[in-house]
Amino acid sequence: MLAKTAATLDYLSLGRLDLGVGVGWQRAEYEACGLDFGKRGRALDQSLEICRRFWDENVTSFESEGLAFENLHMMPKPIQKPLPIWISGTLNPAVVRRLSRYGQAWLPWGDEAVNLGASIPAMRSHVEEAGRDASSIGVVVRTQVVRSTDGGVDALATAQEAARLVDLGVTDVVLAPPGLDVPTGRVIGDEEMAVAMKELVDTFWRTYSG
Repeated sequence: MLAKTAATLDYLSLGRLDLGVGVGWQRAEYEACGLDFGKRGRALDQSLEICRRFWDENVTSFESEGLAFENLHMMPKPIQKPLPIWISGTLNPAVVRRLSRYGQAWLPWGDEAVNLGASIPAMRSHVEEAGRDASSIGVVVRTQVVRSTDGGVDALATAQEAARLVDLGVTDVVLAPPGLDVPTGRVIGDEEMAVAMKELVDTFWRTYSG
């Protein structure tokens, strides 16, 4: 189901899908589905392996403990080859193996997301040790829009924060759209949101185009 859904989304969007994956932390989610929380990493690796096969092969067969199928077809194929998989997690051995084998980008988590100056070089070192060219793996970080004193959007400060992240080695900055400003209680409506996002795009363009 995941392979088919992702491939169709990539096809319909003309090759614009980035698929972010992670094992998750909430045991209740797994228990509600009747799955073993302790085997969640193995389950994710198996899912990614099957997805890759469906995306790359015309006819796919697979066999492992608890799952087997033969001669299945899946269309359409993703436009992107490979379809980008963003691997989330801390830099434990399982995540490093997963990232090295399947990932086009890393989504730092926990302490690694806080201390990017140390975690990004560490990630690249671990990936190189695993036999993968670390320059082929991006780093994706989500950041908040910087607010002005009146609760609006400070486009320049937001662009400067993104520049700081890029200097640390981040390759993709994901901006959470402005909505409720908790300190002031101000809500940005749809029309103001559109104006703010245009200003952000224009400011980013001026900042990074030189």
